[in-house]
Amino acid sequence: PFPVPRSPFPVPRSPFPAPTLEFFHQSVRQLPVRVAFSTGHNQREDIPITSLYRFLPSVLLGILAGVSLATQATINTRLGAALGSPSWAAFVSYLGGTIVMAVVLVVSRQAIPATGSSGFPSWWMWLGGLLGTIYVISTIVLVPRLGAGTVLAFLVLGQMLGALVIDHFGLLGVAVHRADAFRMLGVLFLVVGALLVRR
Repeated sequence: PFPVPRSPFPVPRSPFPAPTLEFFHQSVRQLPVRVAFSTGHNQREDIPITSLYRFLPSVLLGILAGVSLATQATINTRLGAALGSPSWAAFVSYLGGTIVMAVVLVVSRQAIPATGSSGFPSWWMWLGGLLGTIYVISTIVLVPRLGAGTVLAFLVLGQMLGALVIDHFGLLGVAVHRADAFRMLGVLFLVVGALLVRR
């Protein structure tokens, strides 16, 4: 009942015939892609590229976590300068995280964990907070000297190197994933990227 005004601009047409475009579309949808998610048995699975859309929320969450790390490093640096002490800034940072997690535990009504079937946790399982303190204090000290981008670039490089060593030797109970040529090439690209960010 309502006339639709025609666009004054011509609609671009593809130079390829419709059957060719449909064949290309179907081929891309069925293109196998290597997914490097650990299955616990040192295996990888070929899945169609369209299945990767299911992992899009996880990818976005990972990106959001990375942005939060960069923001946290900058905030902690400013807090350390305001308080005149990187140690107090790290304490305030962890105190805020502790309060938030306490609220989460209360709201979710999670019971106090008991010893599981695997027994009492090993001593090294309690070192996560210590390692986190090293990260927080290091960023507070280094960001004013190198900048947030450079510090985060070297942090990612260190994370990748540590992850490669852990995967290659199967440390801390993870499945063994050998450091092949493609993984080493990825680390090399990270090294180049960190140096470029440092310039």
